[in-house]
Amino acid sequence: MNLTLSTFAKTFFLICCTSAFVSCKEKDHGAQIINTGLRDVTLPNKEAENDFNKGLSYVRQENYTAAKDFFMRADEESPNTPVILNAVEGFKYYKKALRIDSNYIETYANFGASLNNIDSFDEAEAIFRIGLIKKPSPSFQRSRLYFNLAYSYNALGQWDSALSVLDSAKIGLKDQKTLDGIKKMENHVKMSALTGKLGK
Repeated sequence: MNLTLSTFAKTFFLICCTSAFVSCKEKDHGAQIINTGLRDVTLPNKEAENDFNKGLSYVRQENYTAAKDFFMRADEESPNTPVILNAVEGFKYYKKALRIDSNYIETYANFGASLNNIDSFDEAEAIFRIGLIKKPSPSFQRSRLYFNLAYSYNALGQWDSALSVLDSAKIGLKDQKTLDGIKKMENHVKMSALTGKLGK
């Protein structure tokens, strides 16, 4: 398997999003609720909830353009809802979501991962650290922050720090798929460290 670290991290990030953010489940009487990995969220109005669910459906189909259109509609129908603002993506939306609810951990994970994607690793590190200060309770949230922080450290050549936070990411996790992803990331970091040290 010849994955670059960037490809691997994006794949793991998508796995995290799919398992923690993108899943919907049936409620009694056929109504939909969104499972964000934090808690079940009922959106403020049915139109926004319906459009948001359509957006999630398009994410599962990997049709991100259509998904974003439905998320934008949901935002118009129910403005200032952090779960919707996180789905819309974009730095202005993450900043707005944090102003509305600075304890919504998913915003820190998504904002920092987006900063990693544009190689703003120092800024991403700061965002992940703030998220970790908020003491996210579910182990999956904490692990997501640590995993993405490790990606930042690896890109900055701070391999010992990357490995240390990956150890922290494993604490309390029971999901084997996520643990396997962390193990693969550890191997990538070790290879990066070896290559980086040989290049000096």
